[in-house]
Amino acid sequence: MWLKPNGWISHQIDFTSHYLAKEWNDHWTYPDWMWKIIVGRRPFLVNRQPCSFHLQSLRASGFEVVYHHLKQTGINGIKRSQLTWGRRGLSDDDLAWSGTFIQARKSQNHGQSHGPAE
Repeated sequence: MWLKPNGWISHQIDFTSHYLAKEWNDHWTYPDWMWKIIVGRRPFLVNRQPCSFHLQSLRASGFEVVYHHLKQTGINGIKRSQLTWGRRGLSDDDLAWSGTFIQARKSQNHGQSHGPAE
């Protein structure tokens, strides 16, 4: 294990398109096949997962989110009707948040072996 129980992590996550599209969140309008062409042979390009995905992943991995600061874009950006079918379920918050700063602590017991079951 890389992080001991009660260890802390800190993430600064940008949800914008990094100027690959007209609007800050326009990269969510591209279907997966088109996104694969845009990414090409790069191992990664832009984070296309929304904030809720990252928070859910942290909690599922045994982290307690202790601090969560959101950067909201305001009224700019795409409308829900422009999203690809796979992203139409995004929350209104996910559509408005262009970035986040998260600090989380690893659970005391997550991933530890408790010995054989009796």
